[in-house]
Amino acid sequence: MSQPHTPPEEPEQPPRPPQQGPYGYPHQPPAQPVADNPYAQAPPQQPGAYGYPQQPPNGGYGSSQPPTAGGFGYPQQQFPGPTGGGEPPRRRRGPVLVAAAVAVAIVAAVGGYVALAGGDDPAPKKPVAKQTEDAKPSPSASIDKGDGLGDGGDPDDDQDYNAKRKPGEAKVLFTVNAPDVPSGGASVPHGFTTSNGLVVKAAYKAVVGYDAKTGRKAWGTALPGGLCAVPREATADDRVVLSYGELKDNVNACDHLMQLDLRTGKVGWQKEVPEEGDFDSFLSSELTQSADVAVVTRDTAATAFSVADGKKLWVDKTEGECRFGGHAADRTSMVQVTTCGFDEARDQLRGVDPRTGKELWSSKKLPAGWKIDKVFSMNPLVVYSQHEEDKKWNIAVFDKGTVRSQVDLKDQIEPECAFTLSLRGLQSCTGVAARQDLIFLQTKPEDNRNAIVAVDTRTGKEARRAKSPEGRTMRPLEVQADGRLVVYVRPSADQGGMVGTLGADGVPRKLLQLPAATSAVERRLYNPEIGFDAGRVTLAPSRLNGNDEARELLMLVYGP
Repeated sequence: MSQPHTPPEEPEQPPRPPQQGPYGYPHQPPAQPVADNPYAQAPPQQPGAYGYPQQPPNGGYGSSQPPTAGGFGYPQQQFPGPTGGGEPPRRRRGPVLVAAAVAVAIVAAVGGYVALAGGDDPAPKKPVAKQTEDAKPSPSASIDKGDGLGDGGDPDDDQDYNAKRKPGEAKVLFTVNAPDVPSGGASVPHGFTTSNGLVVKAAYKAVVGYDAKTGRKAWGTALPGGLCAVPREATADDRVVLSYGELKDNVNACDHLMQLDLRTGKVGWQKEVPEEGDFDSFLSSELTQSADVAVVTRDTAATAFSVADGKKLWVDKTEGECRFGGHAADRTSMVQVTTCGFDEARDQLRGVDPRTGKELWSSKKLPAGWKIDKVFSMNPLVVYSQHEEDKKWNIAVFDKGTVRSQVDLKDQIEPECAFTLSLRGLQSCTGVAARQDLIFLQTKPEDNRNAIVAVDTRTGKEARRAKSPEGRTMRPLEVQADGRLVVYVRPSADQGGMVGTLGADGVPRKLLQLPAATSAVERRLYNPEIGFDAGRVTLAPSRLNGNDEARELLMLVYGP
C-alpha cells in the first residue's frame, strides 16, 4: 500500500533513501499523513512529489472544475486491453494496470486514443459533413449498420425501456448504437454539448451530432483516418481540433489535424503536423486545446496552431536529455510537464502562455524517481505525482509554481483514469472534482460502499465526507456554479443509477432517478462518461469491446 509523502526540496545530489515519494497510485492507501510543502527546505524524510498516478486510478467524486460549455463529460478513458464478448469486465480499481502485459494487444487494436481505421487509401480525402434525414427515432428504431453515422434508436429491437418505467423514474429519451469496431475493441473519447442544443460523440472513424432532446441526427462527419484524440475543451463558438492518422505498422501515426464546427459538423482546415527534427515522432503524442490554441505534444517537440485558421503559432523543442510529458489546459491557462535525465530522471512543472509558448513560471524539480502523472484540475491547479517503484503518491495544490498544500488522508482514493499509450494523458482522469476551497476525492469501496471526501485546498486536511447509499458506490461529476457537487450513484441489480447533488450535510439529493429497466445496460457500460446538462443525463462507454455477437450502445440519454 502506498501513502502520500512530501518531496523535499531537491539538493544538488538528491538523497537516495528507499525511493521516497509522495505520488504513487491514488488507489493505494496512504499509511502516513503528508509532510509539508514538497518543495520547501526540509530534512530528507520520505520525499514526496506533487502529481498523479501514471496508470489509471478509478473512482472519485467530482470533476476537476465546473463543466465548460464545450464538454459534457470526462476525458476519454481506455481499457488496457481488448475485451471479450458479453459484459465488459468490471472497471479496474486504482492504477493496477499491467502495461507490459497489454501493450502488444493495445498497439495492435488502438494506436493513439482510439482504435485505428483500417483501409488502404494512401491519400486520405478531406472529410465532408454529411446531413441525414430529419427523422425522430422511436425507442425501437434500427440505426446505423457500423459506420458510426447512424441515427439514435434502441440496440434491442424488441426493447422499450419506457414501457417498464416506474413512477418517479426518468424517461429514456433516446439511445445510439455503437459502430462496428475491430475485434480488439476501441476507446471512445468524451463528448461535447453545444450552444445550439446538440450532443456530439466521436467514435472510431466518425463524429456525429445529435439533438439532445430527441436524438435526431443533426449531422455526421466521416474521418479520413483513425481518430487519435479529442481535446477536453472547445472554443466559445463550439469549434475543436481533432487529431487523426494513418495505420502504419499497426500503430496510428497521429500527425494530421482537422478543425470541426460542433454545431454544424462542417470541416474547416486540415493539415499535417510537420516534424521538428530528426527524432520527432508522432507515434506517441497528445492534443491539448486552450481557447483558440491547439497544441500537439510529442516526446521532443510541441507545436501550437490557431484553432481559427490553422496557422502555426509556436514550436517548443526539448534539449539534451529532456523530453516532454505533456500539456494540460483549460480555456485560460496551460501547464507543461518536462522530464530531464535518464538514469536520474527528474520532473518539473511549468506554466506556459498558450498563445506564445513562453514560460510563465516553473516549479522546483521533483526528486529522482518521482513522476508528475496527472492534472486533476486546472483551476485550482491540482497535480498528482507518484513514485512507481515505491508505490507512493502525492496530490498537491499549486499557486503557479508554489505548492499551496498537499492532501493528507489515510484513505485509499480511486480516481478513474484512462490507460493511454500517448505520453502521460495528463487530463485523462475522472472521479476528482475541485473548486477553489475544496477538492473532492472518491475513496476505494469497502463492502460495496465508498465515500466522497472533501479536502481543504488551503491545508490539505479533510473538511468533511459523505458515505454512499447502502450497497452502492458514488462518483463525483461536477461542481455547479453555486458550489454544490453533482454526483452519480451507481446502479444495483434492481435499481437504476441516480444523479443528485451532495451538500455540506453529506446527504445525496435526487435530481434524476434512472429507471430500473436500464440498470443492466448501465452496468455493462465500461467506465462510463456521465454528463449532466439541462436536466438530462447522458451515459456513454469509454470503450467498445468489438464483440460482433452482441450489439453495443454508444450513448444512452435520459430526461425527466
